[in-house]
Amino acid sequence: MGGPIDHLRRLAGSGASLLLTRAKFASLELAEARAEVGRWLGLALVACALAVVGLASLVAAAVLALWPLAGWLTLLPLAALLCGVAGWLVARVRREMREAPPLLAQTLEELARDRDALLPSEAQEREPAPPAAAG
Repeated sequence: MGGPIDHLRRLAGSGASLLLTRAKFASLELAEARAEVGRWLGLALVACALAVVGLASLVAAAVLALWPLAGWLTLLPLAALLCGVAGWLVARVRREMREAPPLLAQTLEELARDRDALLPSEAQEREPAPPAAAG
């Protein structure tokens, strides 16, 4: 039969093992995020390059077709349209970045569950009290 020291040693070993498991989980989550971001950036760069070439060709064709009618004024609505679309895209990206979950959110949730499982009395203190019945 082990004494209190043995129990503490086993508890410390279990805690270290749990933290190591969570650290491995966090490492995997970061690796997946890095690969996903790299893929997105690569696709975005190719898409941007193709879009610039396509838009330049389209704008050149429109300007050449309308030059006899309006001259340089042909460029104003095209520039306004392109700037408007670019502004909308920037706003969309900023909104999506604000709404994205924080990095390592799953790992933090798992750590919170571990804490609640190991320290159930503290988990009950953090839970909001149920509303009292109105009578």
